[in-house]
Amino acid sequence: MPRPPRDRDRPAPSPARSTFDSSEPSEIVFGLRACLAILATRPTSIREVFVSHDQRDAARALLAHARTNARELPDRELERLAETAHHEGVVVRTTPRKWTSGKELRALFENRKKSPVGIALDRVRNPYNIGAILRTAAFFGVDVAILGAPAPHPALPPDAARVAEG
Repeated sequence: MPRPPRDRDRPAPSPARSTFDSSEPSEIVFGLRACLAILATRPTSIREVFVSHDQRDAARALLAHARTNARELPDRELERLAETAHHEGVVVRTTPRKWTSGKELRALFENRKKSPVGIALDRVRNPYNIGAILRTAAFFGVDVAILGAPAPHPALPPDAARVAEG
């Protein structure tokens, strides 16, 4: 009776080949909950989905959404894409999120019946702190968060998004 193949008997998986045009700006999001939040809030921004073998079932909705732009990768490739070992087996490449300018933000809230509640993070740079603050702010119904960031535009580190989704 033939023995089942062992991992060392299998050929090494090929590196992730992207169908995404690398000349277009993109954003990497990782962590199962953070990636599912992207699917729930801005599904049209998802360009590619990469999952580990262990996360196939948990990421089924993401894989179904991405169809041909989804692939299973080994952890080493996911680490390379996410630039961290904390990817939780799921990495998504999206179009960059749109950041709201101060003027747009003001116009957005001028016609509201209730005053918006917001927080401003000045010089908070640790992505884990940013994520924890955003998660807590969302729990308490904060409408807007202003991130103090270097010019020309703000950035939300991928680790912050993963922690914020908790």
